[in-house]
Amino acid sequence: MILNQNRTLMNKIVDELVMKRSVTKQEFFHLVEENGQLEPSHRVSLISELRKKYHFMN
Repeated sequence: MILNQNRTLMNKIVDELVMKRSVTKQEFFHLVEENGQLEPSHRVSLISELRKKYHFMN
């Protein structure tokens, strides 16, 4: 459901990845902020999870 509501966000992320092959954390969060359709509680959860995964990957 969250992905269906955020089709624009997914398309923007894919477009960026196709053009640049990667995005920075700041660019990703900017895309989420500008194009995401998340309720505040879901936004906090998503960002928290992404930060955990990003930290783990570095």
